[in-house]
Amino acid sequence: MVAWILFIIIQSIHLYENLSSVTTNAWTIIHYLAIGMSLFDLICISTFYVGQVKEADWLENVLWFERPEQSI
Repeated sequence: MVAWILFIIIQSIHLYENLSSVTTNAWTIIHYLAIGMSLFDLICISTFYVGQVKEADWLENVLWFERPEQSI
């Protein structure tokens, strides 16, 4: 959710793509926000992936782990 909010903010204040805008403070702020957006996206996608791996027991199948026998 945070990544989507940052995406909307970045797109609304994005500068023109020319060489003179690279040296401005607004350019650095926008690109730091873009880095933050990318990190939040990576965290979100990773948590969804880890949840799916745990749910489907893919890790055991891929890495050939064997679940210990449980005695009742």
